[in-house]
Amino acid sequence: MRSVRINGPVYTGKSWVTSITVRGGVIVSLDNYGGDGTIVDEEIELLGGGMVCPGLFGAHEHYLHGLFGALNQVASLAQCATLEAVRLVLVDQLAHQATGTVMAVQWSSANVPVAALTRDFLDTVGGGRTILVWDQSFHACVVSSSMLRQLETRGFPPRIKGSNSNGYLTEEYAMFAMAWLEYERDHFRRLLVSQQEIFFSHGFTRIADKDVLGHGLLGALVEAYDDGTLVLPCEGSIQSWMIEDGVRPLSTDNGLFNINGIKDYADGAFGARTAACAPHHYHGTEDTGLLMRTPEQLQRLITLAHRHGFGRVGVHCIGPEAIRLLAGVYTKALDEMGGDASGVILGFEHFEAPDLATVQAVAKMQRAGVPVEVVTNPTFNSDIGVYGDRLDETVLRMINPYRTFGAEGLIVQAGTDGIPTQNPWTSMGWAVDRPAQFGEENVPVEDAFGMYADGTLEVGKPATFIITDRDFIRRSDEVGQVQVRETWIGGDRVWRRGHK
Repeated sequence: MRSVRINGPVYTGKSWVTSITVRGGVIVSLDNYGGDGTIVDEEIELLGGGMVCPGLFGAHEHYLHGLFGALNQVASLAQCATLEAVRLVLVDQLAHQATGTVMAVQWSSANVPVAALTRDFLDTVGGGRTILVWDQSFHACVVSSSMLRQLETRGFPPRIKGSNSNGYLTEEYAMFAMAWLEYERDHFRRLLVSQQEIFFSHGFTRIADKDVLGHGLLGALVEAYDDGTLVLPCEGSIQSWMIEDGVRPLSTDNGLFNINGIKDYADGAFGARTAACAPHHYHGTEDTGLLMRTPEQLQRLITLAHRHGFGRVGVHCIGPEAIRLLAGVYTKALDEMGGDASGVILGFEHFEAPDLATVQAVAKMQRAGVPVEVVTNPTFNSDIGVYGDRLDETVLRMINPYRTFGAEGLIVQAGTDGIPTQNPWTSMGWAVDRPAQFGEENVPVEDAFGMYADGTLEVGKPATFIITDRDFIRRSDEVGQVQVRETWIGGDRVWRRGHK
């Protein structure tokens, strides 16, 4: 059995040692410098300020976003303040891209309203070309008529037909549009490997993919995990329409990939003004965002999970009204089941702007042993600066109140939403250095890292860890600049910076 010893600062997730020894894929020693003195096959000296620590668990990631970001045909609308500016960007992209879907991202509905950027507008600009425009938070989109026709014939649920208003698709339907990207299998696999590389480069040693959306993506993932092309452990969730298509819980033979969860949506996002809020939460309007589900529909999700053997229900909830609604649904469901979810984990996905009463109610459920998970994205703290143009200060203060979470005993996990430009270290930096003018809600770096940590390093456990380029625990102001040098899973070095 191959053995490796790494000498240097080792943060176990609880304490510090100066050496870690691995043999046969398992940690056999966490000791002072040099370990127990036994001879090993490879000895590594950490130089230049690096350290060893547990790998990261991304509790809300998406392979799908990597497929989207890997395409070349993407234009940016970030600087577009008028509809004419949008037109010029699209015309330029059309001129440079002879075939394929033209995609534009970072559309701000605050600058160019939904009523102006429509399917009719895209049809006029594109002259029949397939065009897809994403909002700045990737939670809504506008599609051309040709794009909509392709969506409607790709095997997606009938409810997508007529679900849009002049090409505008909110949240779940936007995700259908993303899933439209049905590649040839070999191209799919190349893009999946590319996304795995991104995950490894950030230090992820395990992820939960909260939208394995579409049969093309699911089939490619199963095949790539079965043949060893993908090795990053992944827990997957599907949307309920795929259950209607016959998809059931599954696991690859090697156990690295499974489908055991159902994902749904309670509301949209602040970027699209569709996060469910009270009337005064959006500046200058009586807009309350969008509640996409009734309590009865959300309750049926739990019933569906029980009926078909799924172990988790997770619901996207960003605005305070959506979070409150979902907490009520879960509380009622538990009351009806005598406080026992019968093996189904109940999940809040994003939980971005909860009120204090809801935080306390969910924390109480966790303390009572109810299987309730809260998954957040610390990068959403950037919304405090980005969405000041549309959100009332009361909402800005509610965004990711991590110190309040800790004070109330709420246990949270974290994810990046799978967007390649959102790495977890930047995310931790936002949690450690939150803008003080919107509440003292920053947390120590140990707590920020703990939201992502894939367990702790202990003798007898699998040797799953990462090596970083700096000691971000003792130099917490640098956590946002961390670069991962190496990623190890089960004693195997699966990724090293600068190497294939």
